[in-house]
Amino acid sequence: MKKHLPQCALILILAILLMLGIPAGCQTERTADDSGELRVVTSFLPIYIFTLNLVEGIDGIRVVNMAAPDVGCLHNYQLLPGDMVELEAADIFIFNGAGMESFLEVLADRHDLVKIEASSGIRLLYWDENHGHIDINDETSGHAHEVNAHVWLSIRLAIQQVKNISLGLQRADPEHAELYQRNEAAYIDRLLNLDRLYRETLDKVAIRKIITFHDAFPYLAKEYGLTVAAVIRRDPGREPSTAELAETIDIIRSEGVQVLFVEPQYSGRAADTLAAETGASVYTLNPVVTGDAGALTYEQVMMDNLDVLKLALNP
Repeated sequence: MKKHLPQCALILILAILLMLGIPAGCQTERTADDSGELRVVTSFLPIYIFTLNLVEGIDGIRVVNMAAPDVGCLHNYQLLPGDMVELEAADIFIFNGAGMESFLEVLADRHDLVKIEASSGIRLLYWDENHGHIDINDETSGHAHEVNAHVWLSIRLAIQQVKNISLGLQRADPEHAELYQRNEAAYIDRLLNLDRLYRETLDKVAIRKIITFHDAFPYLAKEYGLTVAAVIRRDPGREPSTAELAETIDIIRSEGVQVLFVEPQYSGRAADTLAAETGASVYTLNPVVTGDAGALTYEQVMMDNLDVLKLALNP
């Protein structure tokens, strides 16, 4: 397991790096370095995939994904020294936002680094202990608890993220604006086709209430008319307690939930226990946070997820 430096040490490293000649001031446009290369760093896999599609065929751009392919979501991620070095060399940093990257405060003073937040302007959901997932913009819904950052699992919101990234790249690199626009249009066309397949398939399913392993799929559920009746454990870093399992069993029985969804990144023992107690079936959905880092990966994984949903929700 990788060991992470304390936050104070990371800030010290950044301060030292900044004293090595980084210019001050705020910029929205960057020029390539002496090698002619524009250096783009993305925070984790889905943002990297979206960016790859936008820079396709454009010379002089290097895109690096910061988090390792097996890291998953970045809820508790702490920057490693290698990450700091990569970010120090970057011209542009593209991140999910919505609270996913908890380390962003370390970069607050990097005025020379163009930062592009993919989730900017998206209506977010939060978790309310009494009411489940609620629109964060709904002022009547009560006190906000934890904002949900998994917006890319709604294909429509993934499209909005792609548009945000494209606009940020065009502003930072106006010389290639038309090429970014061309790639954006082509990629969004593919994503819209994927979205149509989801709507055509999920409009017809018999089962509409599901239980998920952790809090990754409320945007997908909301987009396609499903209901997340419960979450097995909202924090994937720990096993649910006996009391939490008992509460979930009660929900499964009272709500008539027939399917549970786990994720390939985590153990499914808790779901297996619930299935044994209730007779519910267990299936696997992939939140597209680990695996192959190819330009087509998002579409491929989401198609696999659709096949699983079709099978699970049509008994």
